[in-house]
Amino acid sequence: PALAAPFRRSAAAGDGADSSRRVALQVVGAAREALVEHNAAVDIQRVWRGCATRARIQAEVVRLADQSAVKVQAAFRGAQHRQQRWSEDVAGAAGQPPDALAEGRPAVA
Repeated sequence: PALAAPFRRSAAAGDGADSSRRVALQVVGAAREALVEHNAAVDIQRVWRGCATRARIQAEVVRLADQSAVKVQAAFRGAQHRQQRWSEDVAGAAGQPPDALAEGRPAVA
């Protein structure tokens, strides 16, 4: 309202301020439209970047989980293999089949 007051007074004087006011309103309207379009573009970019970032993070989590699972599986299989080899070595030293020791049967002398 304070900005509109000079236009009202000038319009009453009849010095063509009416056309100046019209031009000013057109400029403000065009600027407002450009600002709305700009803000909409910024919002779209923000949403897209957030979506893309979440997708990249999810892909990295899956990759790390897969690597971790591979390491756990390798450790388990290695321990299993070492245990099997140990059983075979002990059984061979005792002259027993490996299954006899695994079942807890006494060694045959």
